Amino acid sequence: MPQRISYSFLEPIVVRIVVRTLAEELYPDRESSRIAFVLQGEGGKSLLASALALPRQPYYKSTLKKAAALLRSLVKNHPFIDGIKRFALAMVTFFLAANEYALLSPKEAAVSFVLRVAQEDELSLSGIEHWLHRFCLYGITKKSARQKLK
Repeated sequence: MPQRISYSFLEPIVVRIVVRTLAEELYPDRESSRIAFVLQGEGGKSLLASALALPRQPYYKSTLKKAAALLRSLVKNHPFIDGIKRFALAMVTFFLAANEYALLSPKEAAVSFVLRVAQEDELSLSGIEHWLHRFCLYGITKKSARQKLK
């Protein structure tokens, strides 16, 4: 399976607009306040930038390993006052889609898993990658998606 990694969508303006919208649509939280997706000052901005840069590191060889590192880093760094777990799920979904993967996890399983990532310090990067491998399908492109919908 070729590892064509796309990073162009990691530009801050794309992250703020697209991923925030995805997070709000895919994982709404009725109890959330207006502070969802608000950065925790300059420190939050740095933490977000650090997490978004992580998939570019050569240490992470595969797309799923990069996605796992991105998910863990976003959740553990916690750059937002509120909404980081919803944002992390949407960001990883977007990252995977940009690299021709579809995350096919049921919503409840995805939410449960990201809560586990947030709560368990012992959950390894390979454990996160294994979960993603279990719920991802490779080879999704605009053309293949249109063909599958017909």
